[in-house]
Amino acid sequence: MIEKGLIGKEDINFGTDTAQRRSQSGSLIAITKVNASHIPIVDASGRFTGTDIEAALGEVHIMDGDGSDLKDYTNQSGTTRAIGDVVIVDTANNNSFTTTTSAGNIKVLGVVGESIAVGAAGKVITGGFCTTLAVDAATARGNFLKTSATATKATPTAAAVGGSFAMALSSTAGAGTVSAFVFSVIGQSFLPLSGGNLTGTFGLKAGAAIPSASTLNPWSSGNVGNEFNVTGTTNITSIITSGNVGTIIILHFDDALTIVYDPLYIRLPGLINFVTGTGDELIFREYSAGQWILIGWMDASTTGSGDVVRATTPTLTTPKVNVINEATAASGVTVDGLLIKDAALGTANSVPNTTLQQYSAGNYILYASATARIETGTTYNELKTVKISRGGTYTVSFDLANVSPGTGNGKATIYKNGATYGTERTNSGTILTYSENVTVASGDTIEIWAKTTPASTGAEVSNLLVMCAEEGLLNGS
Repeated sequence: MIEKGLIGKEDINFGTDTAQRRSQSGSLIAITKVNASHIPIVDASGRFTGTDIEAALGEVHIMDGDGSDLKDYTNQSGTTRAIGDVVIVDTANNNSFTTTTSAGNIKVLGVVGESIAVGAAGKVITGGFCTTLAVDAATARGNFLKTSATATKATPTAAAVGGSFAMALSSTAGAGTVSAFVFSVIGQSFLPLSGGNLTGTFGLKAGAAIPSASTLNPWSSGNVGNEFNVTGTTNITSIITSGNVGTIIILHFDDALTIVYDPLYIRLPGLINFVTGTGDELIFREYSAGQWILIGWMDASTTGSGDVVRATTPTLTTPKVNVINEATAASGVTVDGLLIKDAALGTANSVPNTTLQQYSAGNYILYASATARIETGTTYNELKTVKISRGGTYTVSFDLANVSPGTGNGKATIYKNGATYGTERTNSGTILTYSENVTVASGDTIEIWAKTTPASTGAEVSNLLVMCAEEGLLNGS
């Protein structure tokens, strides 16, 4: 280190490879360091306030000029600003700043780099490294920083959000200051790639109208959006890729045309072509590059009542109801050609249908009634009734039990149209099942009548089944 008092202008030799000083004896001594504060500078442009190299080096990081990240701005915040204060652009005054209490303000200017009085101009760090930045809460290294609801402060976030303008390079356990890297403010929020929720409405951008074409290209000539009017009547056989699998588009058709079904490129309901009409809207999703599937549509061109069936030769199957709960059935319910009536439901009426294919005896259950009904009289009374709308031969079975086993007998017989038809069944004990075939015409009734002997006992009839063999012919015409 050279002592200032021992040096004169003639004492320093700046050689090619080294600096030397002359000793008091007159010899030159090689030196490796020179105190920068001992070397004066000449600054004709007045860029530095210091008069020696050391002072000038301290001012290098606050050079003020075009392209600089540190520049003079005027304080219009109403109070003196301190180093580390976060400030925003003052939109009411040129080259000025103020403060904000709006979290995530996107008009961030930067961080105050020196004490700046009200109305005075001073250094504001708008980019790069910042030694001191005020924060309102505990901050970890790597946290993003945005303006706080507390004036002059930044608040930390784990991920970049709208209004982020810096990243913390040091940490603090609570409100305080950190060093940070300041960058251009992020002007919009980002939805995380994994999870996250939109907090406002979401609208699809409407692009310009597009002409129908064999290969539909919604994004031709720089067109952008997810919703398009399609004009013209050229049939569509494919849709060009959006470049982003998972894209959803809405197509509004101004004219009638055919969208041609393709198992790979355009998947449509029913595996058939789709004929559009004026005003129809279709929603497609790109499930693989250039491969689209119709996931919904609004048919604006079909009028009238009933469901639309989009098929050239549809085969319609009417759903079958195999078992009806007698206890909850309403009077007059018709199922599979049978009009169901129970003694507790009153008389049922039906219109005979002589055009239905005839049933034959079998084990396919058309009607089931598990409800137990008891007759205590000594003369036959009707307990269960099924009215037939389709003629043929049915297998009829029922359970019979004596209410007081060992005392008297329970008796039951199948009737048709109120007259005895089947074999009289007698049971003095617990439940027994009986069955026989009954041939009826459309409009006939099949009934179970019962009585008891003696009157002190009771005949219990339950589990009535009416069956046939034609499972696939329940709704023939």
